[in-house]
Amino acid sequence: LKPSAHRTDAMLCMCCGAEPGPDATELLRTGDEARDTSGMKVKEQQPGMVVEIPMKEPEPRKEEIPLKAAPPEVKRLEDVWYEFNTKATKKDGKVGCKIDTLTRDYCILRRLEPGCVLRDVEVMDRVLSVNGVKDTAPALARKMAESAETFELSVQRPKRIDVTLDKKTRDGMKVSEQDSCGLVITGISGPFESIARDAKVKLLDRIVAIDGSLSTADELRLLLRKRDKVVLTICCYS
Repeated sequence: LKPSAHRTDAMLCMCCGAEPGPDATELLRTGDEARDTSGMKVKEQQPGMVVEIPMKEPEPRKEEIPLKAAPPEVKRLEDVWYEFNTKATKKDGKVGCKIDTLTRDYCILRRLEPGCVLRDVEVMDRVLSVNGVKDTAPALARKMAESAETFELSVQRPKRIDVTLDKKTRDGMKVSEQDSCGLVITGISGPFESIARDAKVKLLDRIVAIDGSLSTADELRLLLRKRDKVVLTICCYS
């Protein structure tokens, strides 16, 4: 009987008559004769005979793991804030500095004039007390002006960090619209909330520079609106 061209499920091997299995020689058709994978000739195939060539199982598709967005870069300029005391003696009844009292509990040194009598202080330092007495920012400024010739200050040096943000990651950050020493952070929410938590930025901390540019509050606000990606230098007080 001629082998049926339509029956392949019980097909016999062309060389030995045994049923093909996983180890059967692979047959490749080349014109009127076939060769096994080692190149040896095998019995001539009959016309119309179907030869099964085992196919390799396809490799399982590797699951693609989405990459997480890189966190914003945070560079710490000062690891911690700290406090210190300093004594000063007025010169001609003057201290020689400008003070920002915009925020009730933040008496910030805004400017140090030539001849300022305060030692070891910097712009953006926070006055905590005058002669051992703590009070609101306006009250502390008055105590400095009205104190005796020699007085003592307790001062806080803020921690400074650089935070790199784009328009998306700084969404939710609000700053004061008032004229102040730097931009006072008045709102933390949305995408900016997690960034502020990681960088330890809190309400009433102040942005003092953008991309290294120390400017007035109005100029800093303008840079913040115009630029897509910015490096904020922030003074942290807690």
